[in-house]
Amino acid sequence: TRDLSSTFRVCRRWLQYSNSAQLWQLLCDRRGWDTRLKMNTPPPERDWKWLYRCRSRVFRDDEVKNGLGYWEKGDSKFFGEWKNSVLDGIGV
Repeated sequence: TRDLSSTFRVCRRWLQYSNSAQLWQLLCDRRGWDTRLKMNTPPPERDWKWLYRCRSRVFRDDEVKNGLGYWEKGDSKFFGEWKNSVLDGIGV
């Protein structure tokens, strides 16, 4: 996605495409995340781009979690905004 994000800086039209909800939902679908499931849909305050960024960064157990990311512990899955390994702000 880093390459994709920098590509959108080329012109205004590409920037508009980069903010398209359909694009980011399609990218989530292509990652294999069933976007029909509630866990794989963004909270009302956030968009598909936010969800994609959260789910794309997987934290390790021994890592200090900061920024957007995703972490699994046993059968539980957590994604959202992290600060010092604690969900901070919006998260699921």
